[in-house]
Amino acid sequence: SEIVVDEKAMDVYLDKVGFESRKHGPGIYLSYKDIMKKPFVTSLDVLKTIPFVIVNTLNGDTRIYSTRYAWQASIDEKVGESAGLKITSGVSLYIDGAYEEDHNRIRMLDPHDIAGIEFYKSQAVTPPQYVFLHRGQTGVLVIWTKKWEVINQKPRTLNILYT
Repeated sequence: SEIVVDEKAMDVYLDKVGFESRKHGPGIYLSYKDIMKKPFVTSLDVLKTIPFVIVNTLNGDTRIYSTRYAWQASIDEKVGESAGLKITSGVSLYIDGAYEEDHNRIRMLDPHDIAGIEFYKSQAVTPPQYVFLHRGQTGVLVIWTKKWEVINQKPRTLNILYT
């Protein structure tokens, strides 16, 4: 089901979660206005337009990387896999402010339900609230959804459950 939110309410929401103040910083930002300008079919299509972002889907598993460290991240994961370890060197992912380990969750998002996207390609430019879990990752991707704003009205502290 599509959630419709008026532009003024969406702007207030993005300001409330800090998106508006951070978008003048060193990251890469897409607002719902940017996303609505193009006929995206999936949320992965949206991510593929962000500079320095690589979306890799193999055997139904999605990983998102920063081009800054993608080569090293790919090697780390392959070496770990051959040793029987699960090493995930993709970007640190946050959905509605909550850390999300599973990159496959992004595929469940409809591009029309995305309120805003923030991407930080290195720890040096990542806002402090996302640095702790960023260690060892290749960047930080923060996605704010319209559903979250409508349902919760305040920042979420738990992972989103999609039904």
